[in-house]
Amino acid sequence: MRLLKRTLYFFRKIQVHIVTIFFLLISFSSLIIIFFNYHRNYEGIHDLSEEIIQQVSGGLIDKMNSVTRQTQLLAEATRGVIINREDPASNIPVLAPYLINMLKYSPMVFSVGVATVDGYYLAVIDMALAGLSHYYSDPQKALPRGVKYAVRIINNNTSPSTETWQYLGTDKQVLATDTINPSSYDPRTDPWFTRMNDWPSVQWANSVLPRGVNKYQSSEEPGITVSVPVYNRDNTFVAMIGTNITLNYLSNYITHQQIGKSGQAFILDSEGKLLIPIPSSLDPASLELAQTLIPSAYKQYEEDEKEHFFFREGKTEYIIHVQDFPISLDDEWIVVIAVPFSDFFARILTTQNATILISLTILIIFSILVFFFSKRISVPIVQLAREVDKITHFDFRGKFSVKSNIHEIKILDSSIAALRVALESFGKYVPKDVVKTLVEEHQMIELGGKKIVLPILFTDITDFTATSEGMTSEETMSSLSLYFDTLSKIILESQGTIDKYIGDSVMAFWGAPRAVSDPIKTACVTALRAHRACNLEAKARGLPEWKTRFGIHCGEVIVGNIGTSERMNYTVIGDAVNTASRLTAINKEYHTSIIISDAVHKSIGDGFVTRPLDFVAVKGKKIKLTIYELVGMKEGEFVPTPDQIQLCEDFTQAYVALLEGRQEEAKQKLIALSERFPDDIPTQMLLKRLYLNRP
Repeated sequence: MRLLKRTLYFFRKIQVHIVTIFFLLISFSSLIIIFFNYHRNYEGIHDLSEEIIQQVSGGLIDKMNSVTRQTQLLAEATRGVIINREDPASNIPVLAPYLINMLKYSPMVFSVGVATVDGYYLAVIDMALAGLSHYYSDPQKALPRGVKYAVRIINNNTSPSTETWQYLGTDKQVLATDTINPSSYDPRTDPWFTRMNDWPSVQWANSVLPRGVNKYQSSEEPGITVSVPVYNRDNTFVAMIGTNITLNYLSNYITHQQIGKSGQAFILDSEGKLLIPIPSSLDPASLELAQTLIPSAYKQYEEDEKEHFFFREGKTEYIIHVQDFPISLDDEWIVVIAVPFSDFFARILTTQNATILISLTILIIFSILVFFFSKRISVPIVQLAREVDKITHFDFRGKFSVKSNIHEIKILDSSIAALRVALESFGKYVPKDVVKTLVEEHQMIELGGKKIVLPILFTDITDFTATSEGMTSEETMSSLSLYFDTLSKIILESQGTIDKYIGDSVMAFWGAPRAVSDPIKTACVTALRAHRACNLEAKARGLPEWKTRFGIHCGEVIVGNIGTSERMNYTVIGDAVNTASRLTAINKEYHTSIIISDAVHKSIGDGFVTRPLDFVAVKGKKIKLTIYELVGMKEGEFVPTPDQIQLCEDFTQAYVALLEGRQEEAKQKLIALSERFPDDIPTQMLLKRLYLNRP
C-alpha cells in the first residue's frame, strides 16, 4: 500500500504541468458534449419507442379481439338455429351438416359441440386441426384416408350410455364409424358447461390447465372454449353450445405478426405463465426469449407496475410493453411485446455512435499530441502502476521489467519485483483466494471461522508404499510431483480450494473462500476429471501410474483461520471432514475409485451414473450411512460405457430388492450380474452376504 502511494505521488508530481492541465480541459469539454448529446438522444428514442410500441400493441389486441368475436358469433349463430325448436334435444342430430359448414368457413375453430341438460351431446370436429388420425376407441388403428371431419354423438340418458363417432370425408360421406359403450364422457361435468349455470352469458371456460385454456376431451389439442347457453320458450336452460379454438391456431397467428425486424408478442395468463405462442410453434431464438427474457421482464413489471420500460437480457436491450387483455368477466390475459431496441432505432443509434466515435477520435488525437513529449516519463510510471494493480489481484502472469534511466523509477521497479516474488511465494503456502482477499481488502489475517455446508474431497494413492518401493527417491519425487501438479491444476481450475497435502493424499473443498455455483456437483465432476487425467501425463513420460481413490462427502463444517496468533492455517474442521477421509479408504474394500456419501448423492440429482454400495458405519463413527460409487455422468465427456451403465442399473435394482426384503429376487439378479461381470467386487460381496444370511 505504501509503495502504491509513493507511485501515485510520483506520478502526480511529474504530470502536474501545463500539458496535463491542457489535456484535462480538452477531456472535460469533450465528455460534457458527448454526455449531453447522448442523454438528449436517449430521451427522444425512449419517447418515440413508447408511442410506436403502444400502436403495435393496440393493433395486436384489436386483431385478437376480432378472432374472439368471430368465435363468439359462431356460438351465438348456432344458438339461433336451435333456440326456437320445440325440443332441441331431439333435433340435435340434424345439426351435424350445419355445424360442419360452420367449421368449413371458420378456419380458426377446432370443434363445435351442443350438449343438453338431458345428457345428449353432439360435436363436430375438424380432424386436421385436432391432429387426430386414428380411431377414438383404438389409438393404434389408423382411420381411412380422406377423413376430414368427425361427428361425435353421446347419449347419457340411457343405461349404459352410448357414444358413436362418424368419420366423414370432405363430401360429408361417412367413411367409418366407431362405437364406445358405455361412454366415458359426460359434458355436463366439464367447466365449459357447468360454469354457465352461474353466468348465463358468453363465457371463456377455465380448467385445470393455465387459466383460460382447456384441453379438449376428444383430443390432446390445447385450446379455448366459448360457451353459450340455450333457453326454451319458458326461459328454461336446456342446452349449452361450446365453440373451441386451438392454441396452435392462435400461436401461428401471433408468431406471424411483424413487430419491427425481430420483435415477438407473447400472451400470458393472470399469473404470468406463457399461454401463446405454445413452445412447439416457436423457433429456437423465440423459444429462448420466452424462457429467459419474458419471465424476468414480467417480474419487473409486477414490481415497478410500469407498462413500458427498457430491459436488458445479456448484451441485448429490449423495449418491453405490457398491456392487460380482458378475456372474460372474471379473467384476463396479459399481452407482452418484446422488441430489440435496435430494431426501431438502428439508424438513430448508428448516427449517435458515429458522433461519439468522432468525438472520441478527436479526443484521442489530442491526447496523443498532449502526451507525445511526456510519454518517456509517464509510460514507465503507468506500467509500474498496472503491475502493482496486477499484484493486488494476485496476478503473477508474465515477467515484467521497466527500462528507464530515471533513478527513482529503477528503485520502484526493484521494489515491485521483490514484492511480486514475496507474494507469489506466500501463495504457495496459503490458498491464493485468501491471500488475494487480504491484499485487495487491506485486511490483517485474524483467527476465526464460520459454519457452512461444503463438499470435502479426499484422495490417496492405491498401494503407494508397494509401488514406490521399486523406485529411487528421485524417481518417486519426480513422479509424485507430476501427479500432484496434474491433480492440483484440475482442482484449482474448478475453483476448488486445496486445504493440504498429507503424504500421498490431497484434501480439497469447494465454496470457500470463493463462492462456487453448485459446489457439490462441481466436486463430483472434478473427481471424474482427475480420475481420468492423473495418469495421462505420467504415461506419456514413461513414469509409474498412481491409481487414485476419491472420497466425497458434504456437511456442516467450520471454515476459516485456525491456529495461534503467530501461526495459523486456512482450513475446514468438522465431522464431515472425517467422514470424507474415511470414504476414501473404503474404496480399497470395494475395489472402487470414487465413493460419495448419501448426502452428496441426494444433492447432485439424476445427472450422474451411480450405484449404491452398502449401508456402512465409517471408521470412528457409530451412525451408519449409505455410500455410492460414482461412475460417470449421463451426458457430456464422462459418459460410462454401456456395460458400466447396465451394471449400475442392474446392481441398483438388486440392492433395492435386498433392502426391501425381497432376498430371493435380489439373489437371482446378483447371480446373473456375477456371471456377466465376474470381476465386479461389490456384486461378489453382496452375493456372499446373501448366502451367509440365508435361513
